[in-house]
Amino acid sequence: MPIDLLDNAIEDGERTFTLSLSRPINTKIGFSRGVTLTIVDDDAPKYVYLPLVTP
Repeated sequence: MPIDLLDNAIEDGERTFTLSLSRPINTKIGFSRGVTLTIVDDDAPKYVYLPLVTP
């Protein structure tokens, strides 16, 4: 099952989701019913925001 990912230049962080299969038709689901997947962001942060703090 292909999953198309769109690349961008924005630092998004990792995205995690769970893929679960259920209610099969004309077959059986094996031992594992789901899997957790993580999409790793390949974009580096562009800047670091440091708020101005005054005493």
